[in-house]
Amino acid sequence: MRQRRLIENTSPCSFDYYDKSLQTIADAKAKGQVKCSNVQQCNARNVLEEIQCTRRLAQEIASYIIDRPEPYPEAVRRERLDLINCPMEGNFWVFRNGEWEIVRGSENVIDDIIDFVEIIIDFQFDEKSQSKRGMEKSHLSLTR
Repeated sequence: MRQRRLIENTSPCSFDYYDKSLQTIADAKAKGQVKCSNVQQCNARNVLEEIQCTRRLAQEIASYIIDRPEPYPEAVRRERLDLINCPMEGNFWVFRNGEWEIVRGSENVIDDIIDFVEIIIDFQFDEKSQSKRGMEKSHLSLTR
């Protein structure tokens, strides 16, 4: 499982949660930032079109889960139920089949959000998920 500080102080816009070797802030600083392949389009369209990023939502949920006293799998199940029982309106960025796409309604992206929560926390990492990355290397440095 990843260091709490790493989960709370990084962003899916500039951190590759699929890289299992990155477990601490020191690891992240040594490796440097990795820019999401959708960050420019996402930032440009989010405000005007109110499109939420499923990966940013997942990062918020992961930050919340790591502060809960219950076991992580149970906390993730509870968050899944909350997403099912309290759907969010609007459009969502999601990375599927090697492409970023916009999907309407949170009920259609719950699995994407929860899958990424699990990747962020790193308690159910799947080596085959490399194709889900949607990340590209950047020469920016991690400042946190």
